[in-house]
Amino acid sequence: TLWRDCMSSFLVGMDEVDQFVVRAVDGIIAKDGEGGGIRGNGDETILRFVLHLLLFLETLTDTNNNVDDDDDSDQSLSFRNETIYPRKNALLLLYVKHLSTQKSLWHLIALYASLLEEDVTVEICTEFWTQCVVEDKDRCMVLHRAREYLADGLDLVILRGVVRSCVLEEEDTNIDGNGGEAESSRPFPSSWLHFSDRDGTGG
Repeated sequence: TLWRDCMSSFLVGMDEVDQFVVRAVDGIIAKDGEGGGIRGNGDETILRFVLHLLLFLETLTDTNNNVDDDDDSDQSLSFRNETIYPRKNALLLLYVKHLSTQKSLWHLIALYASLLEEDVTVEICTEFWTQCVVEDKDRCMVLHRAREYLADGLDLVILRGVVRSCVLEEEDTNIDGNGGEAESSRPFPSSWLHFSDRDGTGG
C-alpha cells in the first residue's frame, strides 16, 4: 500500500524516498489527467497526505542545506529542485482545485494558494472568486483569508482581476442578448467593488 511504501522508503534512504515521491505524485496527476479526478475520501486522503509529505520534505531539505557535508547538501538540493518543487506545485494546483469544489473548505484556499508562485496565486484566486463566490458573506471570508495569508496588496490585485472579468462577462452577455434570470446568480462588478476597503467589511 501507499502508506507501507512510504514508511519503507524512509527506512531505506534518500534514493528510495525520491523514487516513492515520483511514483506517488505522478500516479495522482496521471489519474487526474485521465479524468479520474479526486473522488471519495480515499483519493482526497491520499492527495492531502502526499502533498503535506512534500511540504515537509521541502522544509527538511532546506534545513539540511545548512550542514557542512557537501555531498549531503548537493543531494538534498537536487532532490528539492528536481523532485519536490515541480511536483509540489502540481499537487498544490490540484488540491486547490479540489478545495474549490467543497464550500466548507473554501477558507483553506488562500493558505494553500499562498505556497504557489505569486502570478499563479493571482490567476487561480481570480478564477475562483469570479466563478464560485457569489454571496457577500463568502466575499468577506475570501478577502479576509487573502489578507491573512497572501502578500500585502495581493488581495487588491485579485480584486481588480475579478471586477475586470465580471465587467467583460457582463458586456459579452449584453452583446449576445442572453442575459436574464439564468445569469442572476452570477456576481456583477458592483457586488465586488464595495469590498475594496481594507477592513473587508463591505461597508
